Amino acid sequence: MQKKISMTKKIIGLYQLITGIFGVILILANYLTKGKAIFSSVQVIQQIILGVLLFGFLAYAGYGLLNNLKNARRYSMALQAFQIPLFYFSGMIYKFTAAGFFSVGLQNGKFAFNWSVQPIDFVISSNSTDTRMYMVYIVPIIILYGLSKISGR
Repeated sequence: MQKKISMTKKIIGLYQLITGIFGVILILANYLTKGKAIFSSVQVIQQIILGVLLFGFLAYAGYGLLNNLKNARRYSMALQAFQIPLFYFSGMIYKFTAAGFFSVGLQNGKFAFNWSVQPIDFVISSNSTDTRMYMVYIVPIIILYGLSKISGR
């Protein structure tokens, strides 16, 4: 007999399952449509693999929440925590989000509030920008709070 799961757990589980699947699809579609030349860079290949793994784990964590699998809540919490920070610093970029709608923080030393129309994104890269940005995404913080309020299994 399956234990009844809370509405919060269902919503977060569905959200993670759907965004995880779409994240994998979008990453693969984006890089596959750019042709074989893109695969000549080891860094790009590593980013594709890491992005697919992270979004794949996100989908699995959502599936686990929906089916009361062991440790699904822990995996979900870890993956949401990975989605909170966004930074550009000394040419390094880190961004992993399945809900990049709203972020707050500092951009070039000034308070910034940003919103994004691209909700699923993954980048670990280096570039030559002079932009300095330290931001936190709001949606993963809210989801992490919701996960902290539901039972472990």
